[in-house]
Amino acid sequence: PAATSSKIFVIAEATIYIQASSNAIGYTWLYRGDSSGTQLNQNNHGSDAGSGIYTSSNINFLDSPNTTSATVYTLVMGRGSGNTTHLETSGYRYSLTAFEIAA
Repeated sequence: PAATSSKIFVIAEATIYIQASSNAIGYTWLYRGDSSGTQLNQNNHGSDAGSGIYTSSNINFLDSPNTTSATVYTLVMGRGSGNTTHLETSGYRYSLTAFEIAA
């Protein structure tokens, strides 16, 4: 960011497939930094169905990183229940876009 007062508008989108024997649940998290950094947002997705589901995860987040250093954002996906056997994006669309909003 050009100034510590700048904001960063982050748009994260992913189409994911969640497979489960029942209660298919998947999570997507947005972090500043890597997955051990600051968690900014979390989306939960799921179905009571016993089969797999396709779902879209969309996160729009206005961040105030309070720095002029380069800032990295990471989108992480994971299983949300013991019945969820796997979650994948293979072959599906996903993107993460960040825009600086000057103060």
